[in-house]
Amino acid sequence: MFKARHWIKIPAYAWMFYLPQIFSISLWGALFGNVGLFLMFVSSSIGYLIRGILFLVFPLILLKVLLRSRLKITLEVVEYFKPLAVYGIIAFLMRITNVIFPQFLLVRVPLEQMLLLTALAFSYYKLGIIISSHFHERRSIAKTIGFIAGITTCLILPPPL
Repeated sequence: MFKARHWIKIPAYAWMFYLPQIFSISLWGALFGNVGLFLMFVSSSIGYLIRGILFLVFPLILLKVLLRSRLKITLEVVEYFKPLAVYGIIAFLMRITNVIFPQFLLVRVPLEQMLLLTALAFSYYKLGIIISSHFHERRSIAKTIGFIAGITTCLILPPPL
């Protein structure tokens, strides 16, 4: 179904989405020296990678069930998660800036949350467009089901607000 090199995109997008949280937890590990930093980085990377993969795959599984297996999961369908991966990188850079300039906290928190909500909305809108291309006769129903799958995912696996 996928080419071998395309399988790497799923964990890469998932890890990039949770990169700001991995960075924050790793800084707590720095209190215990370099070994603590490394152990916290590895353990939080593994944990958030699993959570990110669930966050990425759950709407696809939900759509597959709701649409009675008419949806073909291809690499194009996984690309809906790209805006959230970009959010993760931008939020990571904002958190690094916050470590260097602590005064940036008052601006970073609301900006990061607005960016996350925008990325979530854009990502699930993109998912609705992608799945509606598979359903020529009922495009609006497919877009609505894609949006519902996104809302359900955010309720079951809350995003990092």
